[in-house]
Amino acid sequence: MVPIYTGLAAWNLLVLAGFGVLSVFQALGDGLTPAAYNLAGVFAAVFGCVVQTLLIAHFVGSMKWIQQSGPTAGVADTRPLRTAWIKGRMFPVLVLAMLAGVAMGIASGAGETGGGARWLPTALAALALGLSALGLPLARRELVRQKGRMQEMRARMEVRLRAGEVPAEPAAELLPQSRRAAAQVLLFLAANVWLLYAYVRFVLREPDPALGPYALASAVLLALGLLMRRTVPAPPR
Repeated sequence: MVPIYTGLAAWNLLVLAGFGVLSVFQALGDGLTPAAYNLAGVFAAVFGCVVQTLLIAHFVGSMKWIQQSGPTAGVADTRPLRTAWIKGRMFPVLVLAMLAGVAMGIASGAGETGGGARWLPTALAALALGLSALGLPLARRELVRQKGRMQEMRARMEVRLRAGEVPAEPAAELLPQSRRAAAQVLLFLAANVWLLYAYVRFVLREPDPALGPYALASAVLLALGLLMRRTVPAPPR
């Protein structure tokens, strides 16, 4: 997960930086049409939320795995292990980064107004970029720690299984919950791409927005979600 998230987060930083530069030109009166500018801001916001949501889905799935592994591993209270990532610095930083990105996408609609409002998307883009850059090393560190917690649980399970303290059946029922959660997020996002289309069509009142980019994005997210869900083993009957 560390290489995957690092690559996605790097792209997120590039997208935010690109929109920040675009917003400077827009504020100076040498940019895109207001509708196209707003669409760029919404895209940057949605992309950032997708990246951070996939990361959070991974942690939520690993929490479920640790909870299910507790009885087999002989750990009565798994709450400290499950919630350690929430109590660290990474989670609030990434939530603030997403909120700043959403505010940036909304503020990009201020392209038609004058005065200081023109610079609001630039300020929010800089804030989202800074928080996302700060969250990247924190997330990488927390992913490594979470992997260590899961490896520790797995080692405890193997020791107890070899000692015959628990039957093998409970261990076989532990599903890769992080992959299942990520698949559900991708399917959810595939549907929500059309909410973005509806926003452009009916809120921005773009008379004839191109369907191609939305259909492609939805199809890719749907295919990835279905493919990931197919790789999750079915629970034993």
